[in-house]
Amino acid sequence: MIGKLRSLFTVYRQPLITWVVIKSFFLFFSLLAFPLIPIEPMFYADQAFHFEQRSDLLEHIFSPFDGQIYLSIAAHGYTSEFVFFPLYPLAIHVVSFVTAGNLYAAALLITYLSSLIGFLLLIGLLRKDFSKAVALRAGILFLLFPGSLFFSAIYPEALFFCLSVGSLYAARRSNWLVSGALAFLAALTRPQGILLAIPLLFEYRS
Repeated sequence: MIGKLRSLFTVYRQPLITWVVIKSFFLFFSLLAFPLIPIEPMFYADQAFHFEQRSDLLEHIFSPFDGQIYLSIAAHGYTSEFVFFPLYPLAIHVVSFVTAGNLYAAALLITYLSSLIGFLLLIGLLRKDFSKAVALRAGILFLLFPGSLFFSAIYPEALFFCLSVGSLYAARRSNWLVSGALAFLAALTRPQGILLAIPLLFEYRS
């Protein structure tokens, strides 16, 4: 078991270091810019979020807009007109038992772990058709893509990405049970998950 883990670390060491460096870079500059953000109310969906101190604003930076609603669903269930897909808030609620009831920490833990695992799966998937260097460059470009900002916040995108890529990776290995299960979970995370049926069907028929 230890030998297998060591072998996996050797294979994915460079992508792992790349992920840590890029994520640390973005986190560093986010915190560097933090003192420049004025403490004033933020408005979303007719709701005003007031901050009495800068630490409250820091928490909101990583859970903006929909993030607050996901945390509310994880804590209290569906009690408002906002109805998001259930897997992400359910996962936050479950993981909060590990984080001593801290939903915020649970959500960030899910987001960052999903981002890392999804990134490594993407590298593995690309290596099936391209060289190691090409796969790593594609992964770096993906991490630098402006939309990847949501992979560091309390949003379901990182979890959805991880499940989607995992489903495609399993399909390429002809592990259809795992592929189908991950695709189903992806569809419980974001409505676009149903579209995974298209590449999976194509891969199955090929």
